[in-house]
Amino acid sequence: MRRMTPARRILLLVAACVFLACTAVPAWRGAKIAYHLHTARYLLGQGELAQALSWLAYPLQEQPRSAEVHYLLGNTYRRQGNFDRALRHLAKARQYGWRREEVDLQVVLIDVQRGDVEAADPLLDRAAVHAVPDDVAVEVYEALAKGYLALHRIEDAMVVLDTWIQWQPRAVQPRLWRARIHERENDWDRAAAEYRQILSVKPDDVPALLGMAGALLARNEPVQALPYFRRCTELAPDPTQAQLGLAQCLRRLGRGAEAGQLIARLLRGSLTLEQQATAHYELGLLALADHRLHAAIRHLQTAVDLAPQHIALRDALAEALEKAGKSRQAASHRQQAERLRQQEDRISRLLAALAESPHNPDLRCDAGDALMQGGYPREAVRWYMNALKIDPEHRRAHESLARYYEAIDMPDLAAEHRQHATQAGAQPQLSKPDQPDGLRGDGPPPTPKACGPVQDQPPLQKLEQRAGPP
Repeated sequence: MRRMTPARRILLLVAACVFLACTAVPAWRGAKIAYHLHTARYLLGQGELAQALSWLAYPLQEQPRSAEVHYLLGNTYRRQGNFDRALRHLAKARQYGWRREEVDLQVVLIDVQRGDVEAADPLLDRAAVHAVPDDVAVEVYEALAKGYLALHRIEDAMVVLDTWIQWQPRAVQPRLWRARIHERENDWDRAAAEYRQILSVKPDDVPALLGMAGALLARNEPVQALPYFRRCTELAPDPTQAQLGLAQCLRRLGRGAEAGQLIARLLRGSLTLEQQATAHYELGLLALADHRLHAAIRHLQTAVDLAPQHIALRDALAEALEKAGKSRQAASHRQQAERLRQQEDRISRLLAALAESPHNPDLRCDAGDALMQGGYPREAVRWYMNALKIDPEHRRAHESLARYYEAIDMPDLAAEHRQHATQAGAQPQLSKPDQPDGLRGDGPPPTPKACGPVQDQPPLQKLEQRAGPP
């Protein structure tokens, strides 16, 4: 046998390396994509939506025509409330061959999250007969809760969350939402109780740790809040909010120098407008406590400029101005703070009335007007649109939307709503019942439907009857 020459041996070795590279690189890339998709699905199941999006970036880059990648992106954006992006990715998922029934479910859940909660009824009725996987049941619970909250039907949202917890007692997400609802109502004891339940199951859950710290701080318990904020700074991918809370605790505990140093360091970084306002507010209070009135006024004025709707900021600025002998400016800020309090009180009374009459479009327009006057136009528009969901020809809602779209230079939308308002004005105005058509009988209206465990009962069940309308 002829001996292989050194040159031929080297050539074969190079060829083998090239072959291995050509086969190993695609295999490695495929394994990396599969790992990213698996991790993204896990994070979706945990409700970690922002992290799920970051893990889907690489698969999208490598496989831009992957039906699965676009479906997962559509699911994630839908749960984040970014419905336009969700619909674009879901359309691509369908185009590239993803299962049509799963895409259709996501589209229905978008409608439910937007407040069209009745859109879930056919799905719930069908699922009452046929078993539904647990992950689908969770998505329906989540969308229903968000839809009821979008309509400010708090009692209905609580019914869904309560039933979800009865089914999955260790679930984090429904308890987190219940805590947030209690926070809206300034019921810090109940909010703290929910956070404790979450932390007993998942001790390092960052939203629960941050929420618990905030609830304790709201109860003026900075000593108890301090370790929760410290733990958040260790665990959170972005510890800024926890560090601001830590600084608030330090100030209340009389450790002003530490608080000031921490806030000054944060201001050198990247903060949201809300966080900047909080940081300057805290620095203003520190300066006010040290009788450094010029610095206090400077920081508090900056805070008010960044967040003009915050009453506490104006109150503090008025106090600093008064102490500096600037009584006229102080009086102006006190008047503005009082107007904001009256607006908040009006909104609170409207929300209480809506809890009693959730299907009254006039009350929803009243809430929209109050929010528009208070400087929250996007929230106001949502309330006007909710009024139109109840009564598509509600004249006042169309007129309000027409004015809004004219003000932001969107003449086509303004003209469309103006035309609807004119047509509604030409029709006789009938008084609207608090309940929609089909709910006018003597018996109580139906309660929301919800999901249950696949193993022991049909996964979508009607909830226990509750007193009062949905």
